[in-house]
Amino acid sequence: MKLYDFSRSTLWRLINEMRLIPKYKKAFRDVSPQKKLVHLASFEEFIQYKHQKYMKD
Repeated sequence: MKLYDFSRSTLWRLINEMRLIPKYKKAFRDVSPQKKLVHLASFEEFIQYKHQKYMKD
């Protein structure tokens, strides 16, 4: 959230969307019910993927 200047709700939506893609299943660690760790390189790759998909549409 701090690195990308996303709101909490936007970040939550992106993470939930990322979790649905099988390629990114191993990019997450649930530390507690409210704390999630996300592999930063995988998240950046996902953001790039979303951007490229948006540009094609």
